[in-house]
Amino acid sequence: MQKLFFIHIMKTAGTSIRGMLTADLGAKAVFPNDSDLKTFPNGWYPPTTEMIRLCAETRPHKVVCGHYPFSLSEQLPNYKTATFLREPIARAISLIEHRKRCAPRLRNLTYEQIINREKEFVSKQLLNYQTKVMSMTLGDVNAVAGPIVESALTEAAKNMQRLDFLGITDQFQQSCAIFDHQFGTQLSQRISRQNVGNYRAECSQKDRDFIASFLNLDIALYALAKEQFAQRNEIDRTSIAQKLRGLFNRRGTFFGRR
Repeated sequence: MQKLFFIHIMKTAGTSIRGMLTADLGAKAVFPNDSDLKTFPNGWYPPTTEMIRLCAETRPHKVVCGHYPFSLSEQLPNYKTATFLREPIARAISLIEHRKRCAPRLRNLTYEQIINREKEFVSKQLLNYQTKVMSMTLGDVNAVAGPIVESALTEAAKNMQRLDFLGITDQFQQSCAIFDHQFGTQLSQRISRQNVGNYRAECSQKDRDFIASFLNLDIALYALAKEQFAQRNEIDRTSIAQKLRGLFNRRGTFFGRR
């Protein structure tokens, strides 16, 4: 397996993917793994500039992962790139619910109340967040505000096309199967969801519309992502079918005996 840079976009099943890759490839093959994270400040991914240094200095590995922008891939020229995108409103609801679990003062507030009060949180972790990860220049994704200009969407869409793998969280099992086909892993046999909230969020249409007003670029990017996923999925299915036809022909079955 060629080295892989997995861009972990918050609340898109990235923690699950990291865990599944660890189970499949072994803990030492993934950097940072859970043990590594415990050694970093706040027990989480190090800053982007620090990660560039660590990638060069750490143990031999197959996967680098974390909350980093796509632009970090330019500093990792020998790595394939992969990420998952999620339906933006669903991602936002999951993010807000996670915030509520971590901050008891918010637990009895409505989505609108939280968004109106938590300005920095909304600006840096909710506002067109997926577009930001895919478009921003090198830096820390959770330290800058989300984009509001159309040019960010254009850049994000261009970079999304450059990804070696694009998964869709809402088609998780199928995405994992495609990942396996591309990288020779067995994630689809190790599906395990981690960091998933135990809640049933009741979100009214009014709330959804209000949340969507902060996600205009993400909604557009996700529509493009679904198209790209469908196109690549069709290519992968064709590739698998061609391999099977070649195999059957060599064995003299289905397509005639030699």
